[in-house]
Amino acid sequence: MVRTGLFCTSVETAMTRPIPVLLLGALFHMAAMAHGQNAPQPPVTTTKPLTTAGITIGEPKVYDNYYLQLTLNSLRDQLSGLKVVDQSTLLSHIGQTQGANLQQLGASVQGGGNSTPSTSTFSLAPGDTSYSSTGSAASTTPGTTTSTTSLAPSNPAPAATTLALPTIGQSSLDTLNESMQLSSEITGYQLLLNGAISDQIQAASGLPKTTFTIGFPITIDPPAYTDRKLQNSVAEVQVTVCSVQDASIVTLLPKERTYNVASLVDHSLAASVGAVLGGVFSIGGGFLWHHQSYYLVQQQETVALQQATGYCSQDGSATSPTSFVWQIHPVLGKKYVRPGTQNNFVQVSIPGSLAGNGEQLAIACVRVGWRKTKDNGNRFDTALTADAFGCFKIKSYSTDPKIRSLSVADIGGGNVRVNATGTFLSGTRVRIGGKLLTENSLYVSADMASLSFSTAASDIVAAGGITLLSREDNEVPLENQPPPPVAPPAQSTPLSGPPPPPPPPPPTTSLKISAVTVVPYSSTQSLMDVIFARPSGPALPFEPCQIPGAVNPPRCVSSDPYVINIGSNVFGLSNAPYLSTGSTEIKLVVPNDAVAGAPQIEMRRLLWPAQYYYDSFPLSKDGVTVTKATLIATAPAIRFSVTGTNLNHAQLQYPVCPTCLITNGTGFATVTLATGKPPLGLDAANVKGLKQIVLCNKASTGTDCDPNYPPVMLAVPTDGAASKDSKPKLEDHDPVKVGTKEVTISGTGLDQIALIKFEGTTLPLHLTAGKEPKLVLELSKQIYANAGTYPLVVELADKSTFGYSVTVGDAAKP
Repeated sequence: MVRTGLFCTSVETAMTRPIPVLLLGALFHMAAMAHGQNAPQPPVTTTKPLTTAGITIGEPKVYDNYYLQLTLNSLRDQLSGLKVVDQSTLLSHIGQTQGANLQQLGASVQGGGNSTPSTSTFSLAPGDTSYSSTGSAASTTPGTTTSTTSLAPSNPAPAATTLALPTIGQSSLDTLNESMQLSSEITGYQLLLNGAISDQIQAASGLPKTTFTIGFPITIDPPAYTDRKLQNSVAEVQVTVCSVQDASIVTLLPKERTYNVASLVDHSLAASVGAVLGGVFSIGGGFLWHHQSYYLVQQQETVALQQATGYCSQDGSATSPTSFVWQIHPVLGKKYVRPGTQNNFVQVSIPGSLAGNGEQLAIACVRVGWRKTKDNGNRFDTALTADAFGCFKIKSYSTDPKIRSLSVADIGGGNVRVNATGTFLSGTRVRIGGKLLTENSLYVSADMASLSFSTAASDIVAAGGITLLSREDNEVPLENQPPPPVAPPAQSTPLSGPPPPPPPPPPTTSLKISAVTVVPYSSTQSLMDVIFARPSGPALPFEPCQIPGAVNPPRCVSSDPYVINIGSNVFGLSNAPYLSTGSTEIKLVVPNDAVAGAPQIEMRRLLWPAQYYYDSFPLSKDGVTVTKATLIATAPAIRFSVTGTNLNHAQLQYPVCPTCLITNGTGFATVTLATGKPPLGLDAANVKGLKQIVLCNKASTGTDCDPNYPPVMLAVPTDGAASKDSKPKLEDHDPVKVGTKEVTISGTGLDQIALIKFEGTTLPLHLTAGKEPKLVLELSKQIYANAGTYPLVVELADKSTFGYSVTVGDAAKP
């Protein structure tokens, strides 16, 4: 900045003289460079631990703020449950003695004189002499002996008093005052644990702030045996949050770590004295004095202090107002800080949301060193000893679940097993619609790389998918993601001219239902035929069960099946399987009430993006439907009733008989097939053997059927006494050439045939007109493209089946 000021002065002086324009521009450029050299530079960060004499600070770690907040909330709730002001305690302290004084002073005196002398007389036994040359000498000389006890001084001890202090306690008023103080402290801690509003909401915009938690591993090494320079010194760690605007410190952990230390002071004096006066009288006395003091002292080991400003650079040119200090003191009578590793934490609040995963949140600049103390740690030196400085990057880590692969498997009973791989931290939850799966129903692997659970497929369909919830309640849809599109191969450069542009990729198409037809299947069920096109495109993967280029792909069950739901009914799993399925067609049997109540059908692939793997198709309510046919009479004519919908718009398509169908409203009709006046193309015998009729919607003009509505095939009800020999029979056909798409089969009772299947796929068929109709069967590409004999399954209207074979090529007639 000084250089810039000097430059400006020189320019102002030089303005009075002509200066070439180029020279003036060069001067401005030099000034700008000089100004840039003095501008504050961003902190230089490192990933290595910061080390100084006996202190090592590891790279800060980012912790999950969710669990810390849960712990703080739990502690806050526990504090709110404390009953500090207790009525029984206050009442019991009324009239309590609050003080007493007992002093003890004892003295004793004792005196005494000489005791009375004692005499004793000894004589020899008769015949004994005091000395004999042949015997032993007597031990005692005969005669009288006088003895006196010596006089010794006495030191008596004072006797203890029998007085005792009464029971002493706090008065009820003092107890209430102390209880209110404790309650105020608890309220303060509850407010701290709940957090300040200024740390949660931005004042200007009202938008929420984001809190993240970082921890600093602090290691104190044991001092050397001969090192005495750091006695009574405090280890100090200064942390400054840089490179982020308006950051604030929410919580420091620990704010202080204390030890309770007992200090005991005991003073006592005891004395006694005794003497002998004149050798004939003794006297003595004793004295006792005792004083004892006991204190409980708190020694603080770790203390957290917030600073007004901190440094973001070694030379102090860059500062930040978000700064704090941890001080670690020697305790328990030690002269050095206790060696070991501790992890200290800080919660920081910043405006806005967190950065993306792996991006920089902030920079933490740390200055660490020793601060000498005096007066038992009550006064500190102004400068650090053996200090070191370094800055660390604080990166953002997302706890949202990450999904790499996903599969859905049918486990029976309408339930599916969902298996996902990726990253699923503990605390990840699963929500299906409004239902939250319990933690016991989820399995998360020990390495948090897989997640699995079971649920009803109908719940997934009703909810439209599954949602994962992170620890912070962030929502992540649980669905397969198509792989990114593959880049086209590089084009070779021609010898001359620009390279040709790469061909455009084929368009990506989504699932598309093109047609849905519904025909009666039984008195309570309908047969639904769904024609669809699978999604395709370079951005979508090959589906299981679909092998490109295969003529006869093997049958399999997709790991992520396509399901069709009609109302609350889900079809396509083992509990409600499809009647048949192909690459473009699915046939299924549906309850009549489900068809009548559903406005549309929906088709989807479970847990795949609805953008490509979902479509719906409306169910027309104007078409003729039949729910039940009941036999009324068999002679002189076959007569039965029909119930359904839109029967007032129905007509007989087969057999052709305008007067055979009489409707009575929209839901009821009768069909009469007389043998005396048989319908067109049938005789009396054919009328009796008729097993199936076809209804259709009347066209708006003319007598034809409306092509916008599918025909309805209805089995003629019987009384159960029909002959077992009336079953249809198919004659063998001549082999057809490869590539022939239709084969005509002769036989009897062809109108009883409901379906013909090949490997589970239904083949289209129709009957020719005339007295002796023939069956025209459309072959699939799997049959007509290759020579061979193909077994078919023929299903009749009464649900019985039998086998038939179609021969393609020059093979002999089967």
